[in-house]
Amino acid sequence: LFSGLLIVSIIILITKYKDYKKENYILYTLGITVLLLILMSESWWARYTPHFYLFILFSLYILFRYGKKNYLKYFFTILIVVNSLLPLLANTYYTLTNSIKIRKDLNILRNKKIILKENDYNGIIYNLKDNNIKYTFDEIEGSKLYYNYLEYKEK
Repeated sequence: LFSGLLIVSIIILITKYKDYKKENYILYTLGITVLLLILMSESWWARYTPHFYLFILFSLYILFRYGKKNYLKYFFTILIVVNSLLPLLANTYYTLTNSIKIRKDLNILRNKKIILKENDYNGIIYNLKDNNIKYTFDEIEGSKLYYNYLEYKEK
């Protein structure tokens, strides 16, 4: 939805220019944003692209400040909220389902001894220690996979 919101925002900024042209901070901020996005190589990086949201927020501000009683501003607001909530909700669902799976796996292994295949995921070791799961490192065959990363076998 973001690309559509951005295009509509640019149209709003252009068509409503005569209404907000006295508010210099909007023009300066958007001008600096455009310069940053053009001049910075690798402008897709996460530290630069949030500036694109300024176009949407300023156009929303202009709609509410200078717009007449129309439903475009409310529809635009709903689209912005939905666009922001979609990644949040998807990530929350993924995190919660993985967390439940991890808890189940840890409960099954609680108070057991396992052999681990060594890897770089050291944070998982803290989960094992917190759940009183004893472990050693060794090369193993016929292992099970814990939390998509850690191969283990019960002793």
